[in-house]
Amino acid sequence: MLTVTDVAKEKLKSRLLRLKKDSEKTIRLIPSTKDPGKWKMIWDKEKAKDQVVESEDGMKILLIGTDLDRALEGMVVDFRTTPEGTGFAIYKLRSNI
Repeated sequence: MLTVTDVAKEKLKSRLLRLKKDSEKTIRLIPSTKDPGKWKMIWDKEKAKDQVVESEDGMKILLIGTDLDRALEGMVVDFRTTPEGTGFAIYKLRSNI
C-alpha cells in the first residue's frame, strides 16, 4: 500500500488549488520512462478503477492506476526540505525488522 504523508497531501492540495484550470484534472503518479525506478507526477483525468487519494475535505489530490499496486507497495509520498531545495520525495519505507 502507498502512504501519502499529511504534509504531502497539503502540498498536493495547495498546488492543485493554485494551478488547476480544468476541474476534471488532478495529479497522477506514474513511473518515469526515462529513469527506471523513479516516479513522476503528471496532470490527468480520473479513469475507471483508479485509486484516489483525497485531502481531509474530500478533494481528489492524487490518482494511482491499479496496475501500479505492486510497484508502489511499501512506498511513501512525502514533501521534504533538503539543502538542495524543497519538493516531493517518493521512496521505499524501510522495515525495522
